[in-house]
Amino acid sequence: MSAPTSSILLVEDDPDIRDTVSELLELEGYQMVTSPNGQEALEQLQHMKRPCLILLDVMMPVMDGYAFMKGMRADGHLADIPVVVTSASHKPPEGACAYVPKPIDVDRLLAVVKTYCRSSPGE
Repeated sequence: MSAPTSSILLVEDDPDIRDTVSELLELEGYQMVTSPNGQEALEQLQHMKRPCLILLDVMMPVMDGYAFMKGMRADGHLADIPVVVTSASHKPPEGACAYVPKPIDVDRLLAVVKTYCRSSPGE
């Protein structure tokens, strides 16, 4: 039986970015759950294992990152999950614990993820 993995919720509307970031982090040993918008992400959070981190885009259809953060922070069970904003927006939502601008610097992203998700396989 393998060591438990840390799960990350990636909320990103661009399928190419979503697939690339998800594959990169899976190669690093993280279990990825993805969502194309904030509304679907809030619904997923109600049914999934608590993630160690949420990677959040800001500009998305259906529900943007600002509305997602407001909804998430209003839910006492979700409010303390760390959120890292990955966006080309120059004004990340209030309450984000870190900001990784687009285009995403892979080394910076991995460093931020490791800060919040310490229990990857082999550690």
